[in-house]
Amino acid sequence: MKITCNVIKDLLPLYYDKICSEDSRKIVEEHLATCEDCRKEIEYLSDTFTHNANLNEEIIRANASK
Repeated sequence: MKITCNVIKDLLPLYYDKICSEDSRKIVEEHLATCEDCRKEIEYLSDTFTHNANLNEEIIRANASK
């Protein structure tokens, strides 16, 4: 059975956070090796999490200095 991009996109947050099963990790990595769209999706996810983490850090610093 071919795993669709929709299934992979459902798994990407778990994969990114390293909390999916070993089987799911393998499926995602095999799919990412052949699917540019899903690779872009994981890059977007990574950029979004990084941006949000940086924003949260700035908010914490701003509140701490008050």
